[in-house]
Amino acid sequence: MNKPRILPHLAVIAALVTAILPLTTLLDTGWFVASVAIIVAIVAVGYAGRWVRGSVAISAQALVWFVGIWWAYPGGIGDLVGIGGWGLPRVLESAGAQILTSVAPVAVGAPLRFALVGAIGLLAILVDASANSWRMPLVSALPLAAVFIAPQIAVPRDDHLLYAIVFAIALLLLIASRGSAEPRRRSSVAAVAIVVVAACVAVVAAPLVPYAPTTGIALYTRPTSVDVSIELGDDLRNRSNVEVMQVRTNLLVAPYLRLATHTGFGDDGWQVDTGGTTPLSEGFDDVEVADGIESTARTTWVDQVRLDTLFLPLPENTFDVDGAGDGWQILASNRTARTSSGTTQGIDYAARSIDLSPTREQFEALRTTGAPDAALELTDEVLSGTIGSTAATVTADARTPYDRAIALQSWLRSSEFTYSLDTPVTDGFDGSDAEAIETFLEVREGYCVHFASAFTLMARSVGLPTRIAVGYLPGVATGDRVDGRPVYSVTADRLHAWPEVYFDDIGWTQFDPTPSVAQAQNVTAVESDPSDPEPEAPAPSAAAEDEPEPQATETASATPTPTETAATTPQAERDDANPWWILVVAAAIIVLGALPWAARRVTRALRLAAARRGDAVAAWREVVAMVDDARIPRGRALSERALARALLADPVRLAPAGPEATALAALLGAVERARYSGSAAGAGDLSPHLRALAPALRPAWRGLAPRSLWRR
Repeated sequence: MNKPRILPHLAVIAALVTAILPLTTLLDTGWFVASVAIIVAIVAVGYAGRWVRGSVAISAQALVWFVGIWWAYPGGIGDLVGIGGWGLPRVLESAGAQILTSVAPVAVGAPLRFALVGAIGLLAILVDASANSWRMPLVSALPLAAVFIAPQIAVPRDDHLLYAIVFAIALLLLIASRGSAEPRRRSSVAAVAIVVVAACVAVVAAPLVPYAPTTGIALYTRPTSVDVSIELGDDLRNRSNVEVMQVRTNLLVAPYLRLATHTGFGDDGWQVDTGGTTPLSEGFDDVEVADGIESTARTTWVDQVRLDTLFLPLPENTFDVDGAGDGWQILASNRTARTSSGTTQGIDYAARSIDLSPTREQFEALRTTGAPDAALELTDEVLSGTIGSTAATVTADARTPYDRAIALQSWLRSSEFTYSLDTPVTDGFDGSDAEAIETFLEVREGYCVHFASAFTLMARSVGLPTRIAVGYLPGVATGDRVDGRPVYSVTADRLHAWPEVYFDDIGWTQFDPTPSVAQAQNVTAVESDPSDPEPEAPAPSAAAEDEPEPQATETASATPTPTETAATTPQAERDDANPWWILVVAAAIIVLGALPWAARRVTRALRLAAARRGDAVAAWREVVAMVDDARIPRGRALSERALARALLADPVRLAPAGPEATALAALLGAVERARYSGSAAGAGDLSPHLRALAPALRPAWRGLAPRSLWRR
C-alpha cells in the first residue's frame, strides 16, 4: 500500500484551525484551545492509522472523538450515555438555547463548549477523510468555507480580512499537497506566490473600497454608540445584534431601560428634555405612592456595558443608583441621569426603583390635572390637521383619559398598521415632525419613532399629557444565572421609543403602540373586563425577599403584572418543553446517514437485474463496486483479468478451488467475450455468480459508507 504522507495531514490541520478562527470573534474563550487539541489529535491518529489500513484510521479517529467529547462533557460517562444525571438531550438543548438567545461575544458555558468541541471534532473527521482517504481536497474545502463564512455573516468585522488571507493560504496548501510528487513542488510555489501577491493587494486596496449598505438604509456605523435624538432615527433603525449590556433583576422580568425623554414638540419635531440638574450622589426624590395602589420594589443590576452614550439606562421610577461613579447628573423631572465628561462604557451599577401596578378601576378614576404644561403643548397644524381629526375619531367612544389612551394604543397596534424599518426611508417620511407623522398615518407603515410620535401627538390633541421616552426594550434571557437570578442580554437593535402618559397619583405611565415589537408594562396592556376576578398573587421569591424595602412605599408585593407574567411564559415553556427538535435532528441524521447505503442497494439491485438478462458489463461493474466497498486496493489502470488475478492472489479471501473463485472466473470470461469478441451470446443468467462472490467481498463498515458511489 502507499505510505501516507505527512504534508497533506499538516495542511488539513492548518485549514481546520484557520476555518474556526473567525468564531473567536463571536465566542469568548474556553473552547478554542480544546477545539484545536481535538483537531490535532484526530488528524494525527488518522495519519498513524493509515500506515496500517484506512479502516483503522477512521476507527481510531472515532475513538479519539469520543474521548474528546467525554472530556468536554459537563457530566460523567454514565450521564453522557444517558444513565441519569443531566442527560445529553438537556445539554444539547441548553447549548442550542444559548446560541439562539445570546449575542456576540457569547460567553461559552459548559454545554456550548461540549457542543462546539463535538461538532468541530466531527468536522475534522470529515475533512481529513475527504482530503486524505478519498483524495478529494476540493470537496473538503466546502464545509470549511461554510464554517469560515458564518461568523462574518453574523457580525461583520474588518479583522476577518486577515483571517481570510490565512485561510486561503491553508486551503491552497491543502489542495497543492494532494497532487503528484513532481508537479506538487511547482504548484505549491506558484500557489504561495499567488496568495502573497493577492494578500498584498487585498491589504492595500480593501480599505480603499467604499462601503454601500445593501439594505438601502444608512445604518449607524457604531452600534454601541447612541444619540438619543429621534430626529433622524438612524440609531432606532439599528439592526445590529451586538450586545450592549447585561441585566439582572429581582423580579420576574427585566424592565424597560430609559435613556432620555422628549417632551417639547415644535416645527422641527421632538427635543430632548433638559433643565436643572443635581449630582447623582445627592440622590433622586422618593417615589410617592398613593394609598391603595400596589407597588413592588425592584433592583436592577446592569453590567458588561458596551454602550457609548452620555445617558445612563435606568428603569422607570428609579430613586437610587449605586456604582455608576462620579460625574453623573440627574434630571429630577424625568428621573434620568447623564454626564458631560464621561460615558457609560464599561460601568457596572445597580438601580433601585418602584414598579406600580394600578388596577383598571384605579386608572378609570384618575385624571391628568397635575401634568406639566409642556406635556400638552401642540401646534395648530397638529390640532386642526389629520392628526387631530383622526384622534377625535378613534377616541370618540372613550369616557375617561385612560380609555382614550387605551383606544389610541389599540388602534395603532391593530392589523391596520405594519411595522417596517424600510418604508419611512423609501417613502421619504423618516422623521418626527408633524408632516412625517401625517404621512405615516396615511401609509400606515413605520417603526417605533412613528408609532410613538403618532400616539403622543394624537393623545395631546384629545387632552392627554404625553411625552416620548427613548431607551431599551427588556433583554432576552440567556439561560445563565448569577446569584440565582437570570441574566438578560440587551442588544443594540433593542433600542426603542415609546410614549408615556401622565396620570394623577401615579405619574408617568408607559404605553407601547408599536405592533409586533413590544408590549407596554403595567396594566395598560390589559383590556379585560374590570369585573373579572384578580388572580391570586404568588408567594414572594427568595430573591425578592432579600432586597430591603425602599422608604418610598409602605408595602411591596412580588405580584407580577399581567405583562410580567406573559413575558416570562415563553422562557418557562422553553425550559419545560419536550425536546422534540432533538428527535427531529436525530431522525434527520439517521436518514441522511442511511442515504449512501440505500443508494448502493438500489444500484446493486439494478445491476443484478441486468446480470439476470445476461449483461456481462453490468455484472462486472458490480464486481468492481464490490471490490471498492470491501476497501480492497486496486490500480486505476487494471484490466478485468489483472483485477481478477489480484483478487485470486489473496488465498484467504478467495480460495483457488472455492466457489468464489469459480464465480469470478465465470464473470471474467463473460465480460471478456462481451468486450473483446463483440458478442455476449451464451452468457445466460450471471446473477448467481455475483451472489456466490459476495461472501468473499463483504463491504467494510457493513456498507454504510460505500466507496463505490464516489470512486470511478
